[in-house]
Amino acid sequence: MLNAGVMAVPPGTTEDGYEIQFGTNFLGHFLLTKLLLPILIQTAKAPGTPQQAAADVRVISVSSLAWQLAPAHNPLEVMTSTRKLLSENTWTRYGCSKAGNVVLAAQLARLYPQITSVSLHPGLIMTNLYSATKSSNPLVKYATALASPLLVNEEEGALNHLWATGVEKEMLVNGAYYEPVGVWARNWFAEDETLGEELWRYAEREVRDWI
Repeated sequence: MLNAGVMAVPPGTTEDGYEIQFGTNFLGHFLLTKLLLPILIQTAKAPGTPQQAAADVRVISVSSLAWQLAPAHNPLEVMTSTRKLLSENTWTRYGCSKAGNVVLAAQLARLYPQITSVSLHPGLIMTNLYSATKSSNPLVKYATALASPLLVNEEEGALNHLWATGVEKEMLVNGAYYEPVGVWARNWFAEDETLGEELWRYAEREVRDWI
């Protein structure tokens, strides 16, 4: 379950020089996935159950409805440039990181079909992720208050995670993006194979010193 994240924080970079949201939400998850790949692939070869021929290995990438805030035109150019990311507003930067999660899940499914890989939107959950946004932008503070009837608690917000983790494998479309709860939603970031190949190639170059 790739679920680490920061949201709509002020401009900044990681210790390695990546835009803080993209570095944390996307590149960090990509590196962890790459480090785990050998054991994931090996586990997928193990015998399954009487109902299932092979072991059920899953990678769940927690994205967000905010993927829609990423640039629709040439998103790769922005995602792969810290300078360009930092020139965008905080929500666009966050959207790029969440779109990256969708791309990661879809491309992982293409490259390793023996692993079930999906991305999901957990819902609008009232957690401390909103703390940074409310302190950095008073408008967001009031918007959050107005939207509070639409927010769900943490227990409800975990339902899509649990569904993707525990539902029968045959119910999942490998590489797909799901909205709460278990609703397969079309997502052009998941469907763009060229973007998947290029962003994967970029991420591999960036994390190679840690593998």
